[in-house]
Amino acid sequence: MSTSIYILAFIRKATVDLGNHLDEMQAYDRETSVFIKRAIKLFEDQKKWDKDNLDAFVDLFKDDNLPWTSEDRMTVLESASTSRHVEVLEIFAILVEIVLAAKARTESGVDGSITRQWFKRVLIR
Repeated sequence: MSTSIYILAFIRKATVDLGNHLDEMQAYDRETSVFIKRAIKLFEDQKKWDKDNLDAFVDLFKDDNLPWTSEDRMTVLESASTSRHVEVLEIFAILVEIVLAAKARTESGVDGSITRQWFKRVLIR
């Protein structure tokens, strides 16, 4: 009989611990979502880019440990495709590659109008 009490106590404690970890995970998800939104805003608003900053952004963009949504990825592609900065236009193909690789793991794809916008900008230059 006493063994049953210990097992029940263990199950209750494990349930409470699991609930605490789920709360921590949800807080982490909220924080990373805010981080991604800020990274997107920075990408959209950046006036001057250098190679190191763009490489760092690309690294973030392809990081599968960050919860990039399809909408987030499309926002970045749209922003890159309409950029007036040659450096950003030059990494567009890399960004599309990243999205296509993510598509291979999920069901969302690249909007054709975004790639057409980029192609027009590249041809204009």
